Amino acid sequence: MIMPWQNTKFLRLCLLLLVFTSKILLAQPQSGAIVGVVTDSEGRGIPNISISIFGSTLTASGVSTTTNQNGEYRFPTLPPGEYKVDFFLGGFQHLIREGIKVQVGKTFALNTELNLAPVQETTIVRGSPLIDVRSNNIGTHYSTKDLENLPTARDVWSVLEEAPSMVSRNFNVGGNESGLQTVFNARGGSWSQNTHSLDGIDITQPGFTGVAQFYIDYDTIEELQASTTAHSAEVLSPGVSLNVITKSGSNNFHGGAKFFFENSDMQSSNLASDLVAIAGFGEKIDSFTDFHAELGGPILRNKIWFYGAFRDHRIDRFMPGFPIAESTEIQYGLFKGTVFVGQNHRLQF
Repeated sequence: MIMPWQNTKFLRLCLLLLVFTSKILLAQPQSGAIVGVVTDSEGRGIPNISISIFGSTLTASGVSTTTNQNGEYRFPTLPPGEYKVDFFLGGFQHLIREGIKVQVGKTFALNTELNLAPVQETTIVRGSPLIDVRSNNIGTHYSTKDLENLPTARDVWSVLEEAPSMVSRNFNVGGNESGLQTVFNARGGSWSQNTHSLDGIDITQPGFTGVAQFYIDYDTIEELQASTTAHSAEVLSPGVSLNVITKSGSNNFHGGAKFFFENSDMQSSNLASDLVAIAGFGEKIDSFTDFHAELGGPILRNKIWFYGAFRDHRIDRFMPGFPIAESTEIQYGLFKGTVFVGQNHRLQF
């Protein structure tokens, strides 16, 4: 009689499940949280307050909860984005907090005071808490808006040059290093201890630790988190932890396209002629093109969303001492689906 653990196929299946499960358990966070206490004018917690939260990353009905007997509430798994929080209980003022921003891996306290209101009235307050009350992690967060406004090359690794305490081996000037992954470190650590995560999945190169397995499209990023110290428990390495959350669909169709172009005629040099005669112009760009298109929206409103993107990136540049331009070509595609299972749960693939 052959026992299950003596069966080679059974052992392989168990090993595969163990590896897959460990990847899930050690996955980087993909969401943030809002917690808080609702009190009256005397500081006593108010139970049974109905609290609803709405945002473009949620279904039209939003997510709802109620305060406990101490007036406490929590929304533990919110995708990064901006939200509106609605507080309501008969006999008290109706309060709406707008512009509440949630970041990946962060827990923000949104404590609220409600006053008695014999006549129903609605108060709207705009502003977001700035302090994470549950973590001592040190790092930098970049939203989609931040990435669009930063005056850097359109590349993930060039953005990291802006992060405090970060040291990069190469500098991307005018796109001359775009498409070429560089190494970086922070606070005296080694770049070989860095980890990379995409939508919660570890994409660190297993055979060459410290770098990502593949290129990350700059325009598909919803939020970029670069953690330099005091990482969360999911991060097992002391180096920089780079966590990328990509965009998702929504109940509204959205999309766009971009095209960037540069050639040698669009560049100038401040080098003296005698220096040029000795060393040349350095890494001068011969040709640079960058095309990106994206589309997201509902397949079934409030149930199934999709997001897709494609990028074609090509750069030819001259290297010192070589007469022929070096070419880099990258084609990158992404498809992401979101399926809502009940009000508080979602599946993404």
